[in-house]
Amino acid sequence: MANFSGGFGTRIYFIPDTADAQSSQILKGSGYVTINLKGAHYRSEGNLWQKLFGGSDNVVLSTQVTRTSGTSSLSIVSIEDTRQIRTNQPYYFDSGRQIALNIPADADSIGIAVTISAVMNDNLSAALGILNSGELKGTLELAPPAVSSALAIATVVKKLLSNTNPQNSLQGEYAGRLSTAASGDPIRDFCLAQGTIVMLYRESADDTSLDNLDPAKLSTDGDGLKYAGAAVENTYTMFQVSFEELRGEDASAEWYGIFSTADQALNELTPASSDADQQRIWASAYATYQQAAKLLASDPSYTVDEAQGIAAARLKSLEGRFGSLLGQTVKAESAPDGYLSRLVRAKVALAGPLRA
Repeated sequence: MANFSGGFGTRIYFIPDTADAQSSQILKGSGYVTINLKGAHYRSEGNLWQKLFGGSDNVVLSTQVTRTSGTSSLSIVSIEDTRQIRTNQPYYFDSGRQIALNIPADADSIGIAVTISAVMNDNLSAALGILNSGELKGTLELAPPAVSSALAIATVVKKLLSNTNPQNSLQGEYAGRLSTAASGDPIRDFCLAQGTIVMLYRESADDTSLDNLDPAKLSTDGDGLKYAGAAVENTYTMFQVSFEELRGEDASAEWYGIFSTADQALNELTPASSDADQQRIWASAYATYQQAAKLLASDPSYTVDEAQGIAAARLKSLEGRFGSLLGQTVKAESAPDGYLSRLVRAKVALAGPLRA
């Protein structure tokens, strides 16, 4: 990352969760990404009038998260906070909110953008209540209802911001690239990694406090940023990027309920059931299972690997219960060699409809 050496503007730094950035890199298809707005701080010297007579800025903090996969992309814009802040006084915005939740890393990138703007439109005060509403804080999720809601929020936010004549202060973007191959320097290559992404702003070329800044001396203290143990006074934002290999089954998903229905279809089975009844009951349960598995396979909020793993585990459970109700041990066909070896610790049986 480029460091400050004169001039002004925004620079990006990274504080890894592990010993180094390289071991913190998130590889494509490896799991799920969650991004939190960890902290944001604003301080401005103000214009000449404000320096002479004092004053304040109407300041808006907005974020954007964009998931790109091939030629398609989904972008969510949110207004995180808006406040009237006195010039030359530090202000810490509300923080800790998730701006992206459990996003599958099987995309080309999950990018972050942020803007802290001093809004000049005199009509802003009438809109402050709306701008600070929780309804205008969207979280990027890929479940269809969540996507529809977030897109509607993004449309309103973009319109509000364009009508308030914003004068950008801090403005930064991080590409958040996802690759199947490890990078020798993930941050230089703008790869997504576990840790804290810091976007630091210098307002004036006269400010030399950030010249030759050593990124290794940056640290976080709650929602605040420190350099060499002292609080950073410049305007900045911090984003915490975290990662989970698995997200588990979503009990609110449609496919989850259908898997349960497949299991319930076996309830009428007893050891005294005839062969014909056994086959009829199994065929009904398996057909319901297939419906759930198809829905799960098309659920955009799951990685391909975990969706296949859940479906295989559900089938094994269904077969096991079928045999248990009959007082038998069901031997299923073996799963393909290496199937789910990374995500499921034990080999999972994968079979078609049981045969007589």
